[in-house]
Amino acid sequence: MFKVLYIHLSRYAESDIDRLLDWSMPGVPDTCGNDRNALLRMLAENSYSLVIINTNGTQMEGAETKQHHGENVIHKVKEYVDKMLHTNITLKEISRKFHFNCSYLGQKFKHQENMSFNEYLFMQRMERAKILLEQTDLKVYEIAKRVGYTELDWFYKRFKTYTGVSANEYRKMAAS
Repeated sequence: MFKVLYIHLSRYAESDIDRLLDWSMPGVPDTCGNDRNALLRMLAENSYSLVIINTNGTQMEGAETKQHHGENVIHKVKEYVDKMLHTNITLKEISRKFHFNCSYLGQKFKHQENMSFNEYLFMQRMERAKILLEQTDLKVYEIAKRVGYTELDWFYKRFKTYTGVSANEYRKMAAS
C-alpha cells in the first residue's frame, strides 16, 4: 500500500517541508547536510511542487492538517488586511499573493470567519476609522484615505451606514 501526497511547496515553511520529507522517507539519514537545506530553500522559493510517495502507508506526524493550514492562511490574510488597510485591497490580489484560487479563499474565509472577505474588510475599515476619529484630530478626508477610501463621499456614506451617524457626529459623540 502506498500514499501519494501532492505538495505546493510555497505554502509551507522550510521546517514543514523538512518534516514532510522525513515522513516520506523514514529511517533515511540526512546525508545531504547543507545541500539538502539549500535544495529545500530553492524548491520553496521557486514555488515548485513535490509529489511524495510513502510506501509504508503510515500517517504523517507533525505536519499541519488541512484545517489548521486553512486557519493559518486566513490568519495571514487578516494580518495582511490589517497592515494594508490604507490601500485598495481586493480578494483577487490577496489570493494571488498567497497562491490560492480566489473563489476557494473566499469560501474558506467565509467558513472560518462567518462573514465574507468584503464584509470583513468593510468592518475593519470602519472600526479603524472610528478609532482614528476618537483618538486623533485628523481631518475626515485624511482618515478616509488612511482606511483605504479615495472617494470621500463614498466613505461618508459607508461610515453612516455602519454607525448610523456621520463621521463628524461620531467624533462629537466620542468627545463628550
